[in-house]
Amino acid sequence: MEAQPRSKRQGVTHFPLDPGACACKVCHQREHCLPGAEAGQGLDDLELAMRGSRSLKDGQALFHQSDVLSGIYAIRAGCLKSFRASRGGHEQVFGFHLPGDLIGLEAIDPGVHGVSVMSLGTSLVCRFDLMELERLAERVPHIHHQLLRIMSRELALQWDRDLERPAGARISAFLLRMSKRLAQRGADKDHFNLPMPRRDMANYLRMAPETVSRMLRGMIQSRIIYLHRREVTILDQASLEREAARG
Repeated sequence: MEAQPRSKRQGVTHFPLDPGACACKVCHQREHCLPGAEAGQGLDDLELAMRGSRSLKDGQALFHQSDVLSGIYAIRAGCLKSFRASRGGHEQVFGFHLPGDLIGLEAIDPGVHGVSVMSLGTSLVCRFDLMELERLAERVPHIHHQLLRIMSRELALQWDRDLERPAGARISAFLLRMSKRLAQRGADKDHFNLPMPRRDMANYLRMAPETVSRMLRGMIQSRIIYLHRREVTILDQASLEREAARG
């Protein structure tokens, strides 16, 4: 039976150790995860900091808000979303995480997670011991720099959903950002599949799903994009960039 995350009352989560799934040397996402580890013995040390891997099914949680921090997670495959749930059950989506991204950094200071993280589709994640990762960052400057870059990148992503910007600008910026992020992982920057459902995209941008659908239809009619289900084709990059710059 697959190990399940444990709550704050239950203690530390233990992942099943799968050396094949955890080998950084053969992981094609390592250049996005912690590329600085490739200097010297950093990659070997990074594997020593690993505490296992886990496969997640669609809709399965990696951890829940208020769970005690038990490690930093690297996505090897799939996509996960981070969100908070109110007492009434209303969900607020805060981010989408792609292969090579690190999850759990927000909990380093308080020691507990401020968000829940759930898999969108099937995903594979690896868990690193935080103390070992900190020691590695002290020995390998590139690792320390990469952790700072990741934190900075997370802050920059919030610009996509700036509530002061027009709806069209938020959607355009989101599509451009997803295009860039997916292209960095091997996708065509002008033709890609969105890994999240429309309702999660709307939630993240703090817009009604109907508004998102209406704005996307307008972009299709203006031949800025072509959209079939989750498959996006950017037809007019310049117009999309102009729209994203509004605000």
